[in-house]
Amino acid sequence: MSRNFHKTIVHAAAILCCATFCAGCTTPENSSQPGTAEISVPTEEVTAEPEYSVDMVLTIIFPDMTKYTSTDNGLTWVTEEGEYYNNKMPAYLTTTHADPISVSSGIPITLTIHNHNLEQDVLGGGSYIEIVRYEDGEWVPAEYADKTINYGFTDQMDVIYFARDYYEYLDIYEPVGGRYRMTKKFTIIADDLLGNTPSDLYGVYTMSAEFNALP
Repeated sequence: MSRNFHKTIVHAAAILCCATFCAGCTTPENSSQPGTAEISVPTEEVTAEPEYSVDMVLTIIFPDMTKYTSTDNGLTWVTEEGEYYNNKMPAYLTTTHADPISVSSGIPITLTIHNHNLEQDVLGGGSYIEIVRYEDGEWVPAEYADKTINYGFTDQMDVIYFARDYYEYLDIYEPVGGRYRMTKKFTIIADDLLGNTPSDLYGVYTMSAEFNALP
């Protein structure tokens, strides 16, 4: 066998080994397999609906037209001059109600009127409570559910010495959810039996409760 033939055999074997070794090698560009690529799936943002809240706001307009508001059910009252606890108020209101408030539930909202100025003032108020609902940017009267009933109000004067409860049933109105406001007025009167000296005889307190209600 000639020397040149031997070199040719060795050279061919070397080429074959190199090709076999390279066949088992992969580059980073070719390492991924079909179907294994990461797919980005768009996620739809879910907006949670706001939780229902009664959001009760109480308001008193004093005889001198000073306006006080309370968001803690009559514990503290805020006006432009500052904040006052209810024991500094000559008169104020609190409420008792279900949570949530529902127009059709048959559970009344209780307005409690407190008189802290008994030595001077006695409060008088009739049976009428105004009920309005916020609709399309304005307050409109709540509609009675039964239009055949004539709801009347007495002229009897309720005299408030220390405190008095008023119960308002919303189920006599159409079951419409929304923002409602109940308003009742009280007049400062004299009482001959007490011999009181009214601070502002015939002055008027306007007390209201504003809240959200379900149908």
